[in-house]
Amino acid sequence: MNHFWTNSLTACILLGASLQASAQTHSVYFNQNGKITATMSSVAYVRQYTVESGVAQVQDFYYPSMKKYSDPYEIPAAQIKTFVPVLNNGTLTLWHFNGQKKMIGSYR
Repeated sequence: MNHFWTNSLTACILLGASLQASAQTHSVYFNQNGKITATMSSVAYVRQYTVESGVAQVQDFYYPSMKKYSDPYEIPAAQIKTFVPVLNNGTLTLWHFNGQKKMIGSYR
């Protein structure tokens, strides 16, 4: 019986590790003009995202404060590196740096 529980526990740990790896959060950095940059001194925004089945769950933040620039939204994975992506369906909410709502838009 102990052998069964040990194998079950090992399987659960391995499954949990693979699920965690598939939901890993990545980041891409943009300058003030919305262009991709690797120069950290020119970063103005950071997009944090996870990808599953070709769809990215993203949220944008002001950098380096990490105050939210957007609420979470969904885009095609191919659009991750586009600062203003083409959105398929849902609602996009953007925020000013001071925390005041900048805009809400529905897209289809």
